[in-house]
Amino acid sequence: MEQHSKSESDTELRGHLNSLYHERQNPFYVRFRSTHPNVSFPFTDLPTSEHLEYEMLSEYNFFRILKMFRSDENPFVTEKHKNETMLVDHVDFWLNYLLYSPKHGGCNWLCRMKGTNKYVGIINLYELSMESHGESNRKGQIGYATCEEYRNRNLTSEAVRQMLDSAFGKLNLLHIYATTDADNVNSRNFLQKLGFRPTKEKHVDFLLQREDFYTSADATRINL
Repeated sequence: MEQHSKSESDTELRGHLNSLYHERQNPFYVRFRSTHPNVSFPFTDLPTSEHLEYEMLSEYNFFRILKMFRSDENPFVTEKHKNETMLVDHVDFWLNYLLYSPKHGGCNWLCRMKGTNKYVGIINLYELSMESHGESNRKGQIGYATCEEYRNRNLTSEAVRQMLDSAFGKLNLLHIYATTDADNVNSRNFLQKLGFRPTKEKHVDFLLQREDFYTSADATRINL
């Protein structure tokens, strides 16, 4: 893992990673963008929730991911969030392929404490397809990661509910899936608390249907 100075400023880290990002852009994604110039799904910054604000991932803010997770020893946090080269390649894939793909659409949002510059984590929605978007099997898949300082404070639940609200509402999805490591008990319990149920479908572990979803306001009201 790369070594970084503790005195390294946000501007220095952002500049370094931004340069690396442009140096390593995948030629396939560059060609893909030339034939898919428009974002396939109506992704925007998510509305502010009780404690959090949300901004779409961009080449100018992804350095925040490395700041949040590069020293995180949690084995369930992907190495793509901890290693700068892996992160740059991962962001290239998200920003220049998934964001524009009509068959595998996806978006990431960084989460920060309301009215501050304190970043909490990242959430994402992906595997959206225009081919199924207008049919009864409209579906997507979610992911999430919260930095160590902000775990066990119900902020992950708040952020994921806000994303689900947009997925079921604005994007009009009917089914949301999630996968998690079999040994990640906390994540599996977290998903079930949100209303996800284990599924026997291939390549996914949990399913949440729109009729079973509680928004953040609903969850507060009924003390979930």
